Parts: sequence; C-alpha cells; structure tokens
Amino acid sequence: SGISIKQHKAFSNFLEVTNGQDKVLDTDLFGTGMISIQDPASGAVVDLIDPQKGDSILDVCAAPGTKSLFMAQRVGPNGTIYASDNNENRVKKGKADIKRHKYNNIKWTVLDATKDEFPLAKKILIDAPCTGTGVLGRRPDIKWRIKNKDINSMNQLQLSILNHMSNFLIPGGRIVYATCSLEPEENIYVVKQFLSKHRDFTLAPSNSFLPKHWVDSDGLLMTMPYITKSDGLFGAVLLKKE
Repeated sequence: SGISIKQHKAFSNFLEVTNGQDKVLDTDLFGTGMISIQDPASGAVVDLIDPQKGDSILDVCAAPGTKSLFMAQRVGPNGTIYASDNNENRVKKGKADIKRHKYNNIKWTVLDATKDEFPLAKKILIDAPCTGTGVLGRRPDIKWRIKNKDINSMNQLQLSILNHMSNFLIPGGRIVYATCSLEPEENIYVVKQFLSKHRDFTLAPSNSFLPKHWVDSDGLLMTMPYITKSDGLFGAVLLKKE
C-alpha cells in the first residue's frame, strides 16, 4: 500500500504515519470510518475530559468534530456526546463524518455557547475559538492575518463562553477548557479570570497522566510543536466543588 506506520510514543491509541500520508484518505479503513486523522495533541485534550463508558458529555464549539468522534468511541454505545457549534455549515460537516463512522451516539445541534440553553452535564469540553497560533505549521497564513486586537477580542469571547457554560455543569463535574493557541491571553489568563469570579471552581493539574514534556510549569496541558512534534494546544481542567 506504500503506507508505513508506527506506534505513537506518547499515546498508545494513536498510530503515526511515517510514510505515505497522502494515501491514507484513499484506504478502505478511512473510507469506512475505522480510522480518523487527528493530531495527538487533540487526543490529549480528550484524555483531560476522561470519557468513561456510558458518560454523557457536552462538547461545545465542537465542529467539525474530531474530538467528538474520539469521545464517542470512548463512551461507547450507552454514552452520548452532545456536540454543538454556532456555525451551521461546520455542523453539517460533523454530521457527515458521523455517517462515515456509523456512530449513533453523537447528537449535533447548532447552538451558541455564549447565550443558548444546554442540558446539565457532569463533563463539558469547551474547544474554544482562538487565534490558532498553535497550528501555524499547518496554516502559516494565520501569522499574516492576526493582530494584537484579535487576541484581546478572543480573550473576551473565550471568557464569555467559559462563564456561560459553567452554568450547565453539575456540582462535582469538570470543564475542560482548550484552545489551539500559544498565547497566554487566550489560555491561562482566561482560566485565571474565570477562577477569580467563580470560587466554586478549582484548577486541577494534569501532570499525573500526561507525558512530562506535554505540561507546563502549572501542570496544565501545553504542547509546543517544536518539542512535542504536534499542534500547539492548551488544556485546563476546572473542577466544580460538590
């Protein structure tokens, strides 16, 4: 087939394609939904939410849904992923991917995570909109378009989403706040701003189950592309007190 793979060093459920990347999309395994293409850093974000068999998880700002699919696999047929996004076209892409994978435990809806109503949940993943500076390797055009004011406006939007979605988390539950940005204004600053106003939440370090070089000095998920050979991602676990 001309495709070479090896086990990913950091994550056992990921295979790294070392040769023939361009041929993967033409394989029967991809066409029938047996495999997905995903950056391992995205898999690390899913590890933070800790999907268990039978879980119901809210996944907001989720389209096109690669993390949703991974979580759906982890929660199994008795679990449900309630995936949503405010972009109708991107939600359509998410629904199309479900058909390829033949999952019936992902429910897609068009919802705005800053203002709409959501069901109560014990686990919420916020894959927040961001400037995308962690994926410059794949999208170098970003650096020509981004301005300082964009980072500031993103910070406000991200905080608005985190504030709103915290209303739908039950006591004892967890929110994972994640971005594909390397900017502290979009990452730890947002988390600290949120915690300063929400005394019923605490920040949980993630260094107990992530590779050492995948976490920052605060014990939070922070991948640097030149070190982790992945996208640059940030992820924080916020626990709501019982």
